[in-house]
Amino acid sequence: MNVRPVPLRLERLRNFGEVFSDAMKFIRQNFGAFFKTVLFLVGPFLVLSSAASMYFQIEALDIDPYERMNRFGSLLAKSALIDRSAWLFNGLITALVISHFFKVFKQKGAGKFTVSDVVTSIFSDFLNTALTFIVVAFLTVAFGALIFVIIFGMASSANVGGSVLLVMGGGIGYLILAFPVWYWMFSVFFVRAMDEDIGVFSALLYAQRIISGQFWKTWAIFFCFWLLLYVVAMCISIPSTIASGLAGVWSDQNFFEDADNYRAMQLIFSSIALFGRAMVYSSFMVPVALHFFSLRESEEGDGIRKQIEEIGKRQAEEDRIELMY
Repeated sequence: MNVRPVPLRLERLRNFGEVFSDAMKFIRQNFGAFFKTVLFLVGPFLVLSSAASMYFQIEALDIDPYERMNRFGSLLAKSALIDRSAWLFNGLITALVISHFFKVFKQKGAGKFTVSDVVTSIFSDFLNTALTFIVVAFLTVAFGALIFVIIFGMASSANVGGSVLLVMGGGIGYLILAFPVWYWMFSVFFVRAMDEDIGVFSALLYAQRIISGQFWKTWAIFFCFWLLLYVVAMCISIPSTIASGLAGVWSDQNFFEDADNYRAMQLIFSSIALFGRAMVYSSFMVPVALHFFSLRESEEGDGIRKQIEEIGKRQAEEDRIELMY
């Protein structure tokens, strides 16, 4: 006898372990619908970001290997900028899509909707959704640029030892701040998806308010989940990464001959690895959503009120049946 799994209830309080276990339960119960939505709605944007990375790789590969070594610093900086920009773009698009996935899930229930329902939800308030994307992207870029300017300015006026310490301190600071900031940035889309009447800036303030006092819990949840996804993504992309590295070595060895085939192989395998990692990282939005519902429940208590109402309705129905008999 097959027993249907009990659907996950979104609006309830969760501790550290429950966010993890419910995230895995949600992915397991909605695996097909979730990744089909990511593939069809986020996938095209992942291809675009991969194309941007590929363009840079083509540009770098067209340089003589010896000249490439001389320009190592500038190429590395450009690569990091492109990588972070692609990550930001992919993350915001994924958060936008998954927030509406959860909205439709909450409205219709597990297994009772399709990708087209998620698309309809997104376009039902498209202008405000697009505005939210633009505002969050701008604030994130502005914040990142400010931090970079501060660290770079301090490092440029310091000696070598001071510069190293500043870079190390900046890295530690980024590690501490990144995960709560990521949550705040992504959760704004969930605030807007669950309440389309709320404005963009009100959503930003609301997301900030419910996370206040939960900094270290939020940090621990998302650091651990990110680390888990990082290991899984690396394992999945190992074959493509190895193939891409070998193709790159062969391309350098045959630089002055016909190396186009090796370069094409490297770009193809690199893109496959990048796409695979991005698909895995899309799961990061599940604990974002569950943590958001947990914090909102502690703020508003809607889930508890609904449970009380359901208990009252069941009791009233039982009393009515008893009176009938």
